[in-house]
Amino acid sequence: MKLQGIVSTFITHKKFGFIHYTDGDIFFHELDVIDGNILQRGDRVEFETGEYKGRTKALNVQRIAVTAVKS
Repeated sequence: MKLQGIVSTFITHKKFGFIHYTDGDIFFHELDVIDGNILQRGDRVEFETGEYKGRTKALNVQRIAVTAVKS
């Protein structure tokens, strides 16, 4: 089942971040982004969940809306 959320944090040099969605925040790694784009805070994404080292993480993360750039 695909879920949707908003990237709340992405730490570029560590290549991971968190997505905020209805159940709270979920971890994702840059390798879990299927379109190869670097996500930014505020991007709306669609994802699935899976297990990694006994914890739930986001898999198959895909951006569905880009953050509006403020001047």
